[in-house]
Amino acid sequence: MELDEEIPEQPGVRMARLRTELASAVASSTVSAAAVAGQIVGLLATAQDALRAREEAGAPQDRPRYRSCT
Repeated sequence: MELDEEIPEQPGVRMARLRTELASAVASSTVSAAAVAGQIVGLLATAQDALRAREEAGAPQDRPRYRSCT
């Protein structure tokens, strides 16, 4: 037997479910933000190491040339 209509969720039950979903989403976002921050720190450290290596090698300090995206 198949039901064509959904059984309405009681407001209190819905609030509890949404509260749990929200807490889970916030926790997941916090972990994601922390991971991104860690990746940025790693990228910055790599760039700083590359600059130091360039200076130690005596390479000229040219300004980087960027291509326009337009």
